[in-house]
Amino acid sequence: MTSSPDTGRTQSTWTRLGRVPWWPMLAFASPVLPTFVFLDWLVTALLLPDDGSLLVRSLMAIAIAAAVVALIVISIRLWAPVTWVDIAGGRIRSGRHVAAFHDIVECRLLVSASLGRRTLSLMLGDGHGMRAGVLLRDARDRPLTAKDASALGAAVLGSNIAMPVSREDPKGRFARYNFPDHVTKEEAAQLVAAPPSFGDPLPIPPRV
Repeated sequence: MTSSPDTGRTQSTWTRLGRVPWWPMLAFASPVLPTFVFLDWLVTALLLPDDGSLLVRSLMAIAIAAAVVALIVISIRLWAPVTWVDIAGGRIRSGRHVAAFHDIVECRLLVSASLGRRTLSLMLGDGHGMRAGVLLRDARDRPLTAKDASALGAAVLGSNIAMPVSREDPKGRFARYNFPDHVTKEEAAQLVAAPPSFGDPLPIPPRV
């Protein structure tokens, strides 16, 4: 899909890239959700009068839990808005943030896997709050389209992506351990050109 998100700048053509899905990120919280629901029900039971029925308590607990989940989803949507790329202008946009390709200095590989499925996404950043997420391969093992790959590949090739360093490790000797989900510019380019299928090795260490 192409469009121009810049009001009054119809000469600029932007390509909208596949959005990072919210449900794999929500899955990271799934182990604690049952515990939260139980504690939510317990607190609701303590707050209600003694004559409150079990049904009323349960419905209130479910309503509160649903509201919390909705808040999490909205937060994720704000954290990873839609990403656009302007190849001709050498720019990338995410939400209200616009950055030149050469201002992109970091790239993270986001992985969510469960029950024989895996999703892969790239998160590009300029180090100053701008985050541009793009889905590389979905849970059905479908890669990003050729058009998306071309636009994202142009952004990566024009970037200054590098492994971050810490104050304690200024030479980056242990960057792979300190920043395990980060990838180099070359690795990012390869991920875009050929997103690994389920079971294929990744350039980052497995999550323990």
